[in-house]
Amino acid sequence: MSGRNDPPATTVEVTIDRLGFQGDGIARHDDGLTVRELIVPLALPGERWLVRLTGRDGRRWRARPQRLLGGDARRNEPVCRHFGRCGGCALQHLDESCALSLKIGMIEGALRSRRLTFPAFEPASTSPLRSRRRIRIAFDRNGRLGFRERWSRNIVPVDHCPVAHPALDRLLPPLARTVPSLDCIAGTGEILLTLADNGVDLHWLAEAHPTPGDLERLEVALAPLSVIRISRSNGRDGFDETLWQRYEPLVTFGDSCLPLPPRSFLQATAEGLASLQAFVQGSLAGCRRVCDLFSGLGSLSLPLMQKLDALCAIDANQSAIGTLSTIPGLRAVPRDLHENPLAPDELAPFDGAIIDPPRAGAQAQAEAIAGSGIRRLVHVSCNPASFARDTAILCSAGFRIERLLPVDQFTHASSIELAAYLTRR
Repeated sequence: MSGRNDPPATTVEVTIDRLGFQGDGIARHDDGLTVRELIVPLALPGERWLVRLTGRDGRRWRARPQRLLGGDARRNEPVCRHFGRCGGCALQHLDESCALSLKIGMIEGALRSRRLTFPAFEPASTSPLRSRRRIRIAFDRNGRLGFRERWSRNIVPVDHCPVAHPALDRLLPPLARTVPSLDCIAGTGEILLTLADNGVDLHWLAEAHPTPGDLERLEVALAPLSVIRISRSNGRDGFDETLWQRYEPLVTFGDSCLPLPPRSFLQATAEGLASLQAFVQGSLAGCRRVCDLFSGLGSLSLPLMQKLDALCAIDANQSAIGTLSTIPGLRAVPRDLHENPLAPDELAPFDGAIIDPPRAGAQAQAEAIAGSGIRRLVHVSCNPASFARDTAILCSAGFRIERLLPVDQFTHASSIELAAYLTRR
């Protein structure tokens, strides 16, 4: 007699009930003893599938689709031949308007789960295909290079990515040819490609160090395709080393042209960043003293600078803060806001704030802002769940959400960015 925690039959037939917030089909399977919810990637409501169960995902079971058995769901033609194996995209089988509605529904669900009152969403900002300016590709000890499968460490060789900016996409074939020939391929690793204003930055993230011969091969293959720097780190000690550089990568925010440190965070698309910058400028118009919390390189606050009396940027990233410290009139402070949030008395000099934390959110900093005199705040997030948690803290202290903007930079992926403007009397 099987129980709830026993492995179910390996292969089962299911009908998809609805879509989850990752774009996966959600089905229920009843074996006569236990009813289980299954996550079925690439499946749409109303379809019947033969699926193979592969393991738990929280309270649900992961199920790999094996064969479509029937159903009348309307499918979109995928734009990439690798879709279904490559784990980078989850929604190419959905109409774009349906995919956007799913993502906005994810934000609404997170806000309602915290019993938050919120206004109507502003029209979503979207980014087109071929606009992603940051991609991360993986390689193994055999030199196989591409994106990872979902729920797996396996690598899907990819020589074309329709969501990547053309400057990055055209690097995939020469990288696939060159990486297997490198002496330093002795294990797994990743390559981060970032498009700066003046070229492409390549960051090698692996234990093995490229040899001089490796760098020469990479330079010959990639420099004609606008790669202007190759840097490296091992992912453990936080130390970034420039191995080869033709030009220093540069980025421009407002009137400031800045060097781009290796592995620096940039919004995924130029279109998404422009939308967020416009939102910040419109929301904080009239503020004179602004603090930018989790500032990174100041991409959201620097366009405000000419209209401010004071701008303070705070971030744990020493390279980013070192870069910002070269800008006259800007105060740049290195500080881990998770461990040491800016306290209410430290927030007292400011009449506006920007907070753009990493995916886990910033609960401690939200609590400090709630206890401060700050009355105008822009909150940017890439995670509706942590956004809702932190915003609930702010609203319990008198803040109110005035504006909400979905920013869909992640075409065909299930992620979405959002920006909110909050005020209190």
